[in-house]
Amino acid sequence: MSDLPIQEEDDVERMVLLKEALVGQGALVFEVCPGETGEPPELHAYVLAPSVSQWPIFACVLASPGAIERMEKEAPGAPSCEGYCWFQPIEGDSPEALVAGLSRWVKRNWPDSSGPTIVVRERLTA
Repeated sequence: MSDLPIQEEDDVERMVLLKEALVGQGALVFEVCPGETGEPPELHAYVLAPSVSQWPIFACVLASPGAIERMEKEAPGAPSCEGYCWFQPIEGDSPEALVAGLSRWVKRNWPDSSGPTIVVRERLTA
């Protein structure tokens, strides 16, 4: 499991499910959708692994430089989210940027993994 900080007890269980999904799949399938607030939006990524959970498993928040800047302005003085296991900066919201960001997120949290194929199955709207 990740050595990165985990903020809540529920995150521990979620990380176990995510590890099971990582080990049990040839490809890690993500569903990505806009977050609840703000422009530019942060994105929420969910792992789809029916063999592990009948529900999508929340993986992480993906945030472009613009979204990070917006979040910092909305909550001045709040601790940065960037060091936490559930947060991943990305370079943009193109399919390639999403795959690259999700690949970095997997490697940060499970550095010993062989780096699964990342598939972004669909991008939902709010």
